[in-house]
Amino acid sequence: MRIMIVDDSRTFREATKLLLKKNPIYKIVAEAENGEVAVELYKQYIPEMVLMDIEMPVMNGIEATKVIMREYKEAKIIAISAHKEKLYLNEALDAGFSGFVYKNNMIEQLHDAITFAT
Repeated sequence: MRIMIVDDSRTFREATKLLLKKNPIYKIVAEAENGEVAVELYKQYIPEMVLMDIEMPVMNGIEATKVIMREYKEAKIIAISAHKEKLYLNEALDAGFSGFVYKNNMIEQLHDAITFAT
């Protein structure tokens, strides 16, 4: 599965890559530090799954997902957030995200979220 990781934290992107590389079915094809870059890279790589942070500078993950979903209705995007407020979950689902994972539960939840979203 071809995956793009989008998060403004380079450390988080690197940790996510290490986690995903444990499973040979995942291949990281792109990574972006904000939503604006993510939209452009999505058009270039058309990944099968995007792991998208919600809060980022320039363009946040919710806005980036709305832009991607307008053109690519079949896109599979999982929201990733450190925030547990219901508002974030509702906004993510309204934007078209296929799933939601809390950053502090990534190890336990990520594989299941990807499987459920596909």
